[in-house]
Amino acid sequence: MLETTLTVHEEVSFEGCASLISRILFTNLFARVGDQNSRLREAAEDILLQMAGRAKLVGPAAVLSYATRVAISADTKPKAATGRLQLANKILEKHVHQLIDQQ
Repeated sequence: MLETTLTVHEEVSFEGCASLISRILFTNLFARVGDQNSRLREAAEDILLQMAGRAKLVGPAAVLSYATRVAISADTKPKAATGRLQLANKILEKHVHQLIDQQ
């Protein structure tokens, strides 16, 4: 479903809807990046990587920004912190040239 939506609406820019995307999608997906269930964790990461790969719709900068936005404190579960850092690393490895060109 996500793949179909991203493909159909690729020409649409959601820059003005970033807060809506972050409140609804990112909050739920990033909560699953640190899930104990490996299938849920991997599925959430895959969706976020797909979203990062669609520069016109969401893009790597938006996903990376949200991945690094939440401060890691003593109460943060290790899997949640590790999941965010691994996701940020994968996005940077895949999209670093694109992110540099945007600036």
